[in-house]
Amino acid sequence: MSTPFEFEYQAVSRVEALREGVARPGELLLVDEVYVIGRSRHCHMVVKHPLVSRQHARLERDGDRYVLLDIGSANGTFVNSQPLAGAHTLCHGDTIGLGEAAPLLRFVDPDSTVRSAGRVSLNAAAGVFMIGTTPIQLPPVQFHLLLHLYEHRGEICSRAACAQAMWGHSYDPAIDAGAFDQAISSLRRILRAAAGASTDPIDVYRGRGYSLRA
Repeated sequence: MSTPFEFEYQAVSRVEALREGVARPGELLLVDEVYVIGRSRHCHMVVKHPLVSRQHARLERDGDRYVLLDIGSANGTFVNSQPLAGAHTLCHGDTIGLGEAAPLLRFVDPDSTVRSAGRVSLNAAAGVFMIGTTPIQLPPVQFHLLLHLYEHRGEICSRAACAQAMWGHSYDPAIDAGAFDQAISSLRRILRAAAGASTDPIDVYRGRGYSLRA
């Protein structure tokens, strides 16, 4: 039988080192709003590596998820061996490289099985989006908007980039703001209906844009 401590431990997302002795602590339980990772002894997770900056990357809570950001490091941050550009919403099993593409850390999310039920996927052969096993019927504008968000899932997509994907022309706030708000609201409403009313797979970042949960 699990003790209360063991139950709590299993329910918490965490970042764990992939190499013994490279980070202290070797496993960082995520319960607070913000964590800093870097070489400085003042960081929440101290990584002893010559390519890692003193304050290299930051984890920020966003609802029940955590977002990874580079904080001006000299050599960059990588997710799943790809350079991190902007904010990335972490998913179970994501690897994190600091200063190089080779993974140093891994993100573990014990709730990943629960989350997958509301996750958007694309059946490329059929040209149909799915939530779980439910196909989503979308008008052309919302399909192109969701396709753009899906191709950049986990990233924050600006209104300008989303508008370009939907309509094929540059975004003019004076002319397009109303139509854009209607399009994004319609897409979120369709996805909520397919996922089960209370679940919204699209996160809104006021003044920055929109992100489809990875």
